[in-house]
Order: sequence, then C-alpha cells, then structure tokens
Amino acid sequence: MKLTSLIALILAVICLMWEYVLNYWYGYHEESLSPIVWNSICLLVELFILLPTLLIIWIVSLLRRKYRFWATATLVGFLALIGLRLGHIIPSPRILIMYGMRNRIIRDYSLDDLRRLAHDVDQLAPPQNAPLGQNKVFMREDVDKTQLKQKYPFLTWGRAHSFNGPSAIAEEHGVVTVWWGGELSGHWGFGVAVNGGRAKPDPYSRILRVSNDIFFFVGT
Repeated sequence: MKLTSLIALILAVICLMWEYVLNYWYGYHEESLSPIVWNSICLLVELFILLPTLLIIWIVSLLRRKYRFWATATLVGFLALIGLRLGHIIPSPRILIMYGMRNRIIRDYSLDDLRRLAHDVDQLAPPQNAPLGQNKVFMREDVDKTQLKQKYPFLTWGRAHSFNGPSAIAEEHGVVTVWWGGELSGHWGFGVAVNGGRAKPDPYSRILRVSNDIFFFVGT
C-alpha cells in the first residue's frame, strides 16, 4: 500500500514534468500533437486514475488503521500538486511553447528574418474580403494566397493539423503579429514592430522579449 501510493504520487510528478517537455518540443518542432491534447491526457490520468487510486488507499488505511500517516501525506501532496496546477500558482507548461519557438528561430533563422517578414506584411494590401476600417488581418486562407510561406519556411509550421501554417497574421498599430492555435488550445507566436520601435504585446499574454522590437508570446 505504501509502494502503490508512492508510485501514484511519482507518476503525477512525471506527468507534470512530461507536459513541460512536450510543450517545449511542440514549440521547437511544431510537428507533434497539439499541446492541448497532451495536457488533457495527463490531467485525465491524474484526475480519473491516480486520484481515485490514492483515495482508495487512504480509505483502506483508515479502515485498517495502518499506514494512515503515509496515505494521508501522499494524498495531500497529490492534491497540493493538482491545486498548484489548476490555480496557476506554478508556471503553466504552455509557456514552454514560446521558449521552444524562440530557440528554433534563433537556431535555423534569425531575428532579421522576422523583421523582413514584418516589412513584407506591412507592404501587402489588405485581403479583398477584409471589412473597411478594420486592422489588416490575413487569416489562414489569406496567408496561403500570398508568397510568404515560400519565402519564410517557418510559416509552414503546425503540420500536425489538417493544415499548416499560422492561424492568422495581423498588423495593428505598427506591430505585425503571427500566431498559431485557437480558442480551445490557446494561441502562441511572435510579434514584430515594423519600424523598429518597441513592440507592445497583448496585455493578457505571457511574453518573452528578445529585443526591443520583437517578442514571443503565449496566451489563452
């Protein structure tokens, strides 16, 4: 009983660490399952397999009056870990997406490539179906009609889905933002100030600023 409860607690910690690894991997390669899939699987395992196991062990220990302290301690530790995750007290694993993306860009491309992309987007005319008076927004299908993917291969990232490339590219207040993801999985990507000024991100996103005019982000 002591060994089973200890294994369950260790598996919970492994699940959490595995989420961090998978989110970084996804940000770096953009060719694996969406982070929301892995995060959901890990959370389901913890809530519907590991938690019931620890509860059963705790109840049995109370009835047998044996290993009560051990069973209670492991159950409390497990619940504390879940609470830290759900309460966003510890950093979300999804933050690692932007670190992985940053490192891949720096390894295979350069920040100047992002600046050239922002300049090219700034020179493009708004999509034909864009409402008048709205910010310049190229949705996935609009991006495919440009030559941007041929010039910037990182715009083809995200091949695990039925499409490849970012969900949208937008220009607002002199900042070009490229993002992947959606309403369920959240969004992530990077922003670049067109004229080299200070790029201002969405205040609701977590950012990783790499220069005055460029930042990577992950948001909800």
